[in-house]
Amino acid sequence: MKNLLILAPLLLIFSSSYGQVPDLYVQPNPTTSTDSFIYANDVVLYVENGIEMVVNTNNPDTRASLYLRGDSQLIQGHHDGPSQNKGNGHLSVWQRGYANAFDYNYWASPIGNPNNLTIGNTNFGIPRIFDVMEDATGQLHKTRSIQQQTTWDLNGVASNVPFGHIGTLQISRRWIYTMRTGSGYSSWIFIGHENGIGNTGLAPGEGFSMKGTGTSAYAQNAHHQLYDFRGRPNDGNITIQVGHNGTNGLSTLTGNPYPSALDLAAFLM
Repeated sequence: MKNLLILAPLLLIFSSSYGQVPDLYVQPNPTTSTDSFIYANDVVLYVENGIEMVVNTNNPDTRASLYLRGDSQLIQGHHDGPSQNKGNGHLSVWQRGYANAFDYNYWASPIGNPNNLTIGNTNFGIPRIFDVMEDATGQLHKTRSIQQQTTWDLNGVASNVPFGHIGTLQISRRWIYTMRTGSGYSSWIFIGHENGIGNTGLAPGEGFSMKGTGTSAYAQNAHHQLYDFRGRPNDGNITIQVGHNGTNGLSTLTGNPYPSALDLAAFLM
């Protein structure tokens, strides 16, 4: 398999709305030493069962195994129980942030940490956020990103060009928090030191707060910062304990935990 591209016209051959794949396995071609990947643009990719992906290592431009671009989303078949996804390959999905260093984005990650030692959903850590690069023409590179460098400084660093994609993105760990059925300011839980490896990090479906990047000098860039979430796609039954927002005043931070184009309002409805 080499550079497997799934685009809208190809998907329409299989179905009027999506292409059906019983199981999905993507790995680099060991014979030709080339990368293999699926590129989905403004389509729904349907996989009946589990997904296994092996990370690409031949070309830094195509390291991920599955790219969701535009309004694409990944839908996996109806089944009860935990996710059966596995492997150390990456799903890549872009998210645009609209906060600078003085306010917050609120996220729920659609992916977790990829590894070969476990099957199913894994925890998420901030190192799973990547910085989108530019191509030779100065446009967004469709497939290449590099891992952003987190910092313990008070402020993160925005990429230094409009919409920012030249590899300078830094996210401040000081402002990474979640709320697990808590009440009031004291219930915010600091998770900026966690990497999503082993038992650390955020469980699938847990939301988190993250300050944007850049001070006033980079306000234009910071308010349009593009983030690339890369890791193992979440699937299966995901349960989040939520607090009652009535007389006890409890709150829980959560969001859509699946790789899709659905916004939070549509997900909760």
